[in-house]
Amino acid sequence: MKKLDKMDKVILTLQDGDTITGVAELTTDLTRVKIRSIDGLVWVPYEDIVDNTTLNSLNT
Repeated sequence: MKKLDKMDKVILTLQDGDTITGVAELTTDLTRVKIRSIDGLVWVPYEDIVDNTTLNSLNT
């Protein structure tokens, strides 16, 4: 898995079919990921994530 940069935008797909889109933030918590989404700060346990996509911006 790629190391997250400070402002990587991610899309997480959860076991229940929901998706969360936001900016991943680095933490010391080894059991869950912290995502800053339009709905606010969300903590998601790694065990609930079935797929993830990292969006990279292309600066030209």
